[in-house]
Amino acid sequence: MLPILLALPALAAGTVPVADAVLDVGDGSSARTGGVHAAAGDVVAVSRGKRIDGDLYAAAGTVAIDGTIDGDLLVSAGTVVVGGAIREDLASFSGTLRVTGQVGGDVRAFGGRIELEGEVAGDVLAFGGEARVRPAAQVNGTFLARAADIAIRGTVNGPADLAGGHVRISGPIHGDVRVRCDELEIDPDARLDGDLRYHTRSRVEIPPGVVSGEVSRIELGGEELEAERIGRRIAEGLRRAWRLFRAALAVYFAAVALIAGALMWLFFATFVEGVLDQAADMNGTAVSFGVGLVALFVMLVLGVFCFVLLPLALAVWSALGVLVYAGGILGKMIVGRALLRPVMRRPAHPLLALLAGVVVMFLVELVPYLGTLGWFAVTVTGMGATLLRMRGGAPAAAAPAAAS
Repeated sequence: MLPILLALPALAAGTVPVADAVLDVGDGSSARTGGVHAAAGDVVAVSRGKRIDGDLYAAAGTVAIDGTIDGDLLVSAGTVVVGGAIREDLASFSGTLRVTGQVGGDVRAFGGRIELEGEVAGDVLAFGGEARVRPAAQVNGTFLARAADIAIRGTVNGPADLAGGHVRISGPIHGDVRVRCDELEIDPDARLDGDLRYHTRSRVEIPPGVVSGEVSRIELGGEELEAERIGRRIAEGLRRAWRLFRAALAVYFAAVALIAGALMWLFFATFVEGVLDQAADMNGTAVSFGVGLVALFVMLVLGVFCFVLLPLALAVWSALGVLVYAGGILGKMIVGRALLRPVMRRPAHPLLALLAGVVVMFLVELVPYLGTLGWFAVTVTGMGATLLRMRGGAPAAAAPAAAS
């Protein structure tokens, strides 16, 4: 409904362009398509004694309905005054809406100020700055209001659901009442035939004999609806399931890394020893990390630019995938050997280093964010050491000795 109301000015103005004039729709000056009349202008009116045989869509600075509309009224205006009769529904998007006549259906109002002084046969949905039911007004359905200031002095022949900053009830409401607000006032003249359930920041003094049903109060923010409790339980269950899944996934990848690393050492023992020698000290580790970082960037750029040549792109991305996977396993060996060196006083066996590295990285990767950074650093270091070994260069640790 709201998008339709917002579109009314463009729709109606494009149909009947009227400027600086009063357009009386009852004179037949509006555009009509089937049973729908569309009108726009500074002032759009249906004068007293005039009848519109269908729906009216209006957009104007002021809309005044003193006649009769046999269908719906959909209006977007600065001020809307309904003193006549609308046989069906009223939908209004306006700065001020005032209903002193009759509405045979529902009222849906969005605006700064909404005032009801006449009779509404159906429900009322009011969203705005102020929503008021004057003493002479009568609402024969549900009254739902969301406004900063709500005042009910007339009659509501149905339940009421009110939410806002300040709510005042002075008239009769023949149904259950639910209120959520900062401040609630209930006058002695009010009559509430059903139950009253209210949510306020402070307790409300309710005059005796005003409420015929039960009265219950919950401090604002203290109510926990069943749907909210169920939603929290589901969310907590999903979080636990995700943590268990992450842990199981980490265990799986750790086991796969152990098997893959063992096979790598079994078939390429010399190559693996050479990779570990490339990062045998802090200097070698730093060089390996730098080389791996540059290689990762270069291969990513090549992979993107080579998409025009599909075979070449597949080759680049495949090589990058193999390098990342191998770098991750060899990086864990590097970490394990570095951790075991102070304890063993000598380089640890590659398989023992792999076991230590896998265990340490398994624990690190369980920590959010830190695990991702740790995995990236270890993998890039392993990639760089692998590339340096493939290049056939001397191990970084041995370079100074050779130079001397």
